[in-house]
Amino acid sequence: WWTLSKMRVGLGTTRFPKKDRKNTVRLFRFAIDSGMNYIDASRSYWDIELLLKKVLKDGYREKVTLSSKWSPWMMKKEEPTEFYMRKNIEESLKRLDVDYLDYYQIWHLSSREQFRSVTKKGGMVDGLLKAKDEGLIKEIGYTTHDTLENAIKSIKEAEWASMVTFSYNLLNQEFEEALRIAKELGKTTVVMNPLGGGSFLRDNSFLKNLS
Repeated sequence: WWTLSKMRVGLGTTRFPKKDRKNTVRLFRFAIDSGMNYIDASRSYWDIELLLKKVLKDGYREKVTLSSKWSPWMMKKEEPTEFYMRKNIEESLKRLDVDYLDYYQIWHLSSREQFRSVTKKGGMVDGLLKAKDEGLIKEIGYTTHDTLENAIKSIKEAEWASMVTFSYNLLNQEFEEALRIAKELGKTTVVMNPLGGGSFLRDNSFLKNLS
């Protein structure tokens, strides 16, 4: 749990530049040097893990809380099973060239049917728990875009998860109650899209209508 007290500001990685690799590495390191200390990657974000391999050299791995994730619903050729969970964890470790991940998340766990499929015997959660026992990952989490009602049910049932990631920002506060409940249960909460997927950095004239 040492990582929890250190996490403050994070870096999502899906929207980083894909072509200018050299300057993207410099941008990551500048962000880390400036105090951003949580990195959220994915097996499905182009080849971001291979780029982060370069970022994390020279002592930068020790400066961050590192998370990656995978979803069988986003990579449709794979199933929500213990086998594929283990396969993707090992691939992430190899691509990032690290010995362990601080967090590994089930990506886009967004229906009760999906929740039941990952928690059944031989499902993804079994793979995550085994990897945690072996020290490949430190903590387990998941991201969700489910309804508020379903999200709250999952939070209360997911004793295996110490982290939940929600979309939350000035214009989308739907999950405020879910965030509160997760915190009450002692789970780490991570906010994705705090700037509306970049929309707050473009034309922000819509903000005038919020007063």
